[in-house]
Amino acid sequence: MARPNKKEEDKKQRRITVRFDSPEYERVCSEAKSIGVTVSKLMREKTLRGYIRVPKYAKVDIAAVNHLSKMCGLMKTVHNESGGAYSERTGAILDEILIFMRKMNREYGDDRETYT
Repeated sequence: MARPNKKEEDKKQRRITVRFDSPEYERVCSEAKSIGVTVSKLMREKTLRGYIRVPKYAKVDIAAVNHLSKMCGLMKTVHNESGGAYSERTGAILDEILIFMRKMNREYGDDRETYT
């Protein structure tokens, strides 16, 4: 699905350049990655608001979520290439993933947490 075009007045057209030394840059990148936002969003929110509000689930290990996503993609590939030969087992795995995702939703929901 294609993203709708932004209205001209909604586009961010101004840029501010900030220089960091290597340790500062690594710290900023690490913080942005750990809470699941871009460096631009992190800097914009902290500058304009003094804090950034992110979903609580951002505390979940991003690497683990990415790994789970890749595993699901591989499972889909196996299912498609085998003509569904393992559909009973892949169905059971998908059920387990769904249970896990529902548990995470109950635990974290759509609550937001403030980072300073």
